Amino acid sequence: MKGSSADTAGPFRAFFQDATGFTPYNWQTQVATENERLPEVLPVPTGLGKTEGVTLAWAWRRIVERQDEPLHLVYCLPMRSLVRQTVERLRHCFCALRSKRKIAVEVFQLMGGDIDDEWVRWPDRPWVLIGTQDQLLSRALNRGYAMSRFEWPVHFGLLNQDCRWIIDEVQLMGPGLWSTAQLDWMRQKRFATVKPCRTTWMSATVGTTFLATTDRKRENLDSVTPFEPQLGTDPKVLWWREARRPVDWFTPAGKSGMPLAQEIARSVSEQHQPGTLSLVICNT
Repeated sequence: MKGSSADTAGPFRAFFQDATGFTPYNWQTQVATENERLPEVLPVPTGLGKTEGVTLAWAWRRIVERQDEPLHLVYCLPMRSLVRQTVERLRHCFCALRSKRKIAVEVFQLMGGDIDDEWVRWPDRPWVLIGTQDQLLSRALNRGYAMSRFEWPVHFGLLNQDCRWIIDEVQLMGPGLWSTAQLDWMRQKRFATVKPCRTTWMSATVGTTFLATTDRKRENLDSVTPFEPQLGTDPKVLWWREARRPVDWFTPAGKSGMPLAQEIARSVSEQHQPGTLSLVICNT
């Protein structure tokens, strides 16, 4: 029998810190230790660690606590630049967990021009697959881009069985977002799966209207209760929200004799306060 969320909150915080070097926000601990499963809809403001929060919550539940979570994590993003950033961050996390806790989870990348199919060889091991929506959704629909059609069924089968799909930055996905909703309906109601394949949609601005497809309405799957992160009582979140952000115009002295770029750099260096971020915005 599993312990209560209060019993597991402390161990998860230690697990999260081993992976990232930071203590988690309250909402990250909440996702990992409360409720039976990860939420279907996860609305969290920008900059509060959605990527690490949901991925490490999955790893904690599946690998450490042996809870009812799929063995694989499929992380779907709308842009190549987001894929690169996410791969780098999560490889860092799981490299740290491998070193400190002997937890082995490989992180694979899937996007045009950089396709890693090594994950196909390990259906019995936990892994994280991060890719663009064109590559991932086409494979989930049995029409995989940039691959032999004779291999379509293999990827189709693996991505529709025993996977937790994370659909991130949903506001940038366009029609692909409705495709993810229909695929989720198919896995739940239209075609039986041997092992569960579940979906989490997340963004700072996520709504739920995309779930109101004809098929989902018929099966009463058109509305879900979004996860409500505890932000107002988290001192770390309040520090970010209440931080002062003064904005000033820079006016060149015009008499220093140095190039404008050097003059800007010197001014920023003189005014910068250690421990804070100075942001310089240049325009024409």
